[in-house]
Amino acid sequence: MGGKIYVTGGAVGPGTSANSAYVYDPQPDVWTQLASMGTARQAHASAAVGGKLYVFGGVGGVDDDGNDERLSTAEVYDPASDSWAQVTSLTSARSFFVAAAL
Repeated sequence: MGGKIYVTGGAVGPGTSANSAYVYDPQPDVWTQLASMGTARQAHASAAVGGKLYVFGGVGGVDDDGNDERLSTAEVYDPASDSWAQVTSLTSARSFFVAAAL
């Protein structure tokens, strides 16, 4: 994705996840805010394939009992349109894992 670094979501407080997305371009040393993901998430995985960024699973927040709300949702970011779209969900909810594109 052109030598740029994409940062998505994260924890913004106890039990609170972010849906924000940013890109860092090292050439001009600039961070740019992108369109927000459809789902706030932290502890998720991501991988770049075909010029698009895919994010999977993670934790959306905590439930009434204080347990992590693990996600099975997945989204794809298209830098050409600065937009996110839902893609087929994972087979089960998961968090704190890794994804790699080959």
